[in-house]
Amino acid sequence: MNTSVYENYVRQVAREGSLTKAAEKIGISQPALSSGLATLEKKLGFRIFDRSLTPVALTEEGSIYFDYIRRKNALTEDFETRIKVCKSSRDRQVSIGAPVVYSESIVSKAVCTLLQNHPDYSVSIRTASLNRLIDAASDGKLDCFVSTSEDIPGEFTKEEIKQEQIYLCIPKDREINAGLARYEKENLPLSDLSLLKDEEFILLEEDQPIRILLDTCLVEQQISLKSRVTVNQVATAVNLASLGLGCCFASGDALFQPSVREKLCIYHLSHPVFRRPIYAVSHREFYQTRACRDLISILVNGS
Repeated sequence: MNTSVYENYVRQVAREGSLTKAAEKIGISQPALSSGLATLEKKLGFRIFDRSLTPVALTEEGSIYFDYIRRKNALTEDFETRIKVCKSSRDRQVSIGAPVVYSESIVSKAVCTLLQNHPDYSVSIRTASLNRLIDAASDGKLDCFVSTSEDIPGEFTKEEIKQEQIYLCIPKDREINAGLARYEKENLPLSDLSLLKDEEFILLEEDQPIRILLDTCLVEQQISLKSRVTVNQVATAVNLASLGLGCCFASGDALFQPSVREKLCIYHLSHPVFRRPIYAVSHREFYQTRACRDLISILVNGS
């Protein structure tokens, strides 16, 4: 009895909800599929599907068996991947993704440390939005990625790299800086955003993490900000602010370039939403190369 063949029957029927459609997908007749399932059910000692329902559905025992198949296949794939890794140079390779801000800051720094410690390693870096990074990691095209989002799918695991502060950035030629001078000079936290109601802002798109944090604070304080420019990358907002186009909110990692910082007055924000964790994220079911483990260790522990 070729169990793997019958297990494929189960997967296809569960996916299609129909023996006829499953048989078409597999490329066999419906009676042959039905007979194969009957043989498997006899061997197992229970019914896998309730065929009286439309679409057909897994029985309680069938659901347990289906989960067993899924887990067994995941373990088999993991085993095969590990063997391939041992026979190749894959264990010395790592692919990491991040939004542009973190690619240019914490990721670049960590990669330099990794390659100094391990000259035989090779690294690829992908800069993309969070949704694209999740898709790439789900497809096995990324070993890990950096994110600030708490909304990560359950098949991923995350380790905190650090707590990040969000800052208010105002071009130095704006008059409001005179009234805020003590906040910048003494690094005092700014809490009342209503002071900014007459200023022009460069805002991130509504689905961007920093914009979500900002909107939470604005709703609480019942204020709105003026804006003619919207961008999807905080690095773009910072560059435009440094050119004098308007104020913006930015993470500390987006302000690492001295040429940008010197053109801005930067204020620490006191509201708790403006402090957030940064995570190193990897897929639970994919093999994590040695190079990936070492890179995550550097990101998390700094060495």
